[in-house]
Amino acid sequence: MSFLQYLSEVFAKSPFYAKAERLWQENQENYWLPLSKLEKVYLGSYIILKDYAKGDFPPTFADQALAYEAEESFFFSLPGVNPKQALESDMRKPFWFQNERYIRYFLELSYSLKVCNIKPPQTILELGAGSGWMSEFLASMGFKAIATTIGQSSVDQIQQRIKSLQAKGLGNNLKGFRSPMESIDISLQREGDPLVDAIFVFEALHHAYDWRKTFSAVYNSLKSGGWFLICREPNVLHTFISYRVARLSNTHEIGMSRAEILGTLRDLGFQKQIVLKNHVHFLIKPHWIAAQK
Repeated sequence: MSFLQYLSEVFAKSPFYAKAERLWQENQENYWLPLSKLEKVYLGSYIILKDYAKGDFPPTFADQALAYEAEESFFFSLPGVNPKQALESDMRKPFWFQNERYIRYFLELSYSLKVCNIKPPQTILELGAGSGWMSEFLASMGFKAIATTIGQSSVDQIQQRIKSLQAKGLGNNLKGFRSPMESIDISLQREGDPLVDAIFVFEALHHAYDWRKTFSAVYNSLKSGGWFLICREPNVLHTFISYRVARLSNTHEIGMSRAEILGTLRDLGFQKQIVLKNHVHFLIKPHWIAAQK
């Protein structure tokens, strides 16, 4: 144990964190345990100190298969959460009562597409689409949308959205299939789909097992001149801020460096990069970046 690890252990066991162990035990039984912002910071710092002392922080994910399995079982493994209710809530997204922020985020995505001159009826693929609500909206706008996700339960949700579009005569505008982000190029070939005009990822890239490999697969999946949009992906401090949530869900909650993102895009051959939002980010504001092949 290093000296810093020793100090972390001592601090975690200090009277200051006397309440934290009880809160953590309660939180591990109830994912939605009511916590104030201050309590979230307090509890999160306790977990980080405790795990750092054991050598478990920062988190590492050595087994790709286990990482994929954890992502697939997300809705079925949250402590104290009914999976059926969680899936139903996900199908209502973004129309959550008194929580309109995802509607705003979709409008920001729509604006980003406009900046890059991406418009219907071009083909746009979503990585980590979850239930596919954004892809459904894009299909309604006239895009040929492809929603990809890692879990079968999410593919089933996408199929429900396709049925909804079919009722409006727009069913041919949306398709969905399972694929890890890191092998989307291989999955497109498997599905018999040609290269696409644009690919975007929203609040999902940080769940990828290897985001650099994902970038390479994206590059191979785009037409010449096609665009890759990185939308509201977390910054460096997210690893610390969301560590408690990561421990509860056993999934990736890893923040990314803007310099590393832009550098990787350049190294892969993306000829143009645009920072769409949050030029000044203080390592905490999310990334909105577009890159053209």
